[in-house]
Amino acid sequence: MQWLDLLILSEAAGGLVLATLNGAFFARLAQATRRPPRRVAALALTLVNGGLALEALLFLALASSTAGVERLAVLGVRSALFVATAFLALLAWRHGWRP
Repeated sequence: MQWLDLLILSEAAGGLVLATLNGAFFARLAQATRRPPRRVAALALTLVNGGLALEALLFLALASSTAGVERLAVLGVRSALFVATAFLALLAWRHGWRP
């Protein structure tokens, strides 16, 4: 199932890129805003994206071949993380961030 492995690794790599860009955006937003609640929210999202980026990086570093049902479970988890990261990127882009 090489295509499944490629899909899983592609989602992890895409998640790493998006989470890194999102983290940079929210860190800049935290510095630029003057309202404390928005600053705290932006810092929280920076930490969430930092965690997502580190998780994706760790996954890529430790990726090993798994078999059958385990691959489908990994695909489900990677897909959920990728969708969450992409949703945060969509929110950032909607706010006016230009990558």
